[in-house]
Amino acid sequence: MDRNEIIADPRFAGISSFKKKVWLSLPTMHGEELAFVEEAVRTNWARRDYSNVI
Repeated sequence: MDRNEIIADPRFAGISSFKKKVWLSLPTMHGEELAFVEEAVRTNWARRDYSNVI
């Protein structure tokens, strides 16, 4: 979708751009994080509905 299509899409009605930038950090993996992610995927704990979050 280009910007004009997004603006015209009713699903995005009322959503506006941030007045200031929101800086996000780059995704990185340190230590055991990759192993935790791999285990979550392998054991089906990676879910889109966040039902695995306690």
